[in-house]
Amino acid sequence: SYIKQEVIDSLPGYLFGLSHEEDVEQFFDLEPVQLDNNGQAKISFPELWQRLGQKSGKKIQSPVSVQLTSSLFETGGRAVKRQTRLILWPEKTLLAIRPHSDEPQENSLLKFDIINADYNGQLYPAADLQLTLIKKRRDYYWSYNESEEWQMEYSEKQYPVFKQTFSLLEPDKSTIEVPVEWGDYRLEIYNPTTQLTNSIEFNAGGSWYYNNQQ
Repeated sequence: SYIKQEVIDSLPGYLFGLSHEEDVEQFFDLEPVQLDNNGQAKISFPELWQRLGQKSGKKIQSPVSVQLTSSLFETGGRAVKRQTRLILWPEKTLLAIRPHSDEPQENSLLKFDIINADYNGQLYPAADLQLTLIKKRRDYYWSYNESEEWQMEYSEKQYPVFKQTFSLLEPDKSTIEVPVEWGDYRLEIYNPTTQLTNSIEFNAGGSWYYNNQQ
């Protein structure tokens, strides 16, 4: 299993979940089940989200891609093995963000489309969403040690620079604008109903480090 942000084909460009969420690659063994008279069986994952969150100690905020490997055993015959890829959601609906530009410009107003959707791509209203734009500042410096000699390193600070509360009154997208200067940013939107956060990260106009590497 692993975190996946772009998950709905009918909603291209929309990113669900957390951009900085730690991956959750884990393996689980499920209890054997028996097929009914119609050759069907139901498989459930009652403790999946709790077990996935044990590694980080936090609630999973993002869709999770799961590969299900199943084997069908028949008396006197060989086992038939199949694999299926599933996308599991931590809640019925999740917020998603789609940027208007792949190359955000510094000292500008950036536009983003916001939706609240289920796993089928159906849109829903959402109230009192809390938007926070976080600036990520990196201060670069040179350090020296005998084993690696001179190395460029950095210290990072993160602080909010813009906040806004808004609602999706209709089951449709809403376009918001945020002011940026230059450098690295993270846009976060918190839904108090689900207590989950959606975020993306981007760079506006390049950073001091990137500009000086060219």
